[in-house]
Amino acid sequence: MSGPIQNTPDGPGFRDGLVVMLTLSTGALDAVTFLRLGKVFSSVITGNLALLGVAAGQHDATLALNGGLALAGYAE
Repeated sequence: MSGPIQNTPDGPGFRDGLVVMLTLSTGALDAVTFLRLGKVFSSVITGNLALLGVAAGQHDATLALNGGLALAGYAE
């Protein structure tokens, strides 16, 4: 029988903590950029595609332009 999970740099507890920190930081970045950069996401391409669909449904050219520019930023 093994002992308790150790919180070392190579242990699962440490890795899980890093995953949580990464998730929180990406969510915070998306929240800030969504509110400040014309209602587009900076790191979620799926969210920008959804916003592009909303813009098409609402006939909102500004939202479509912002979403399209955000998507163009992913292209190489």
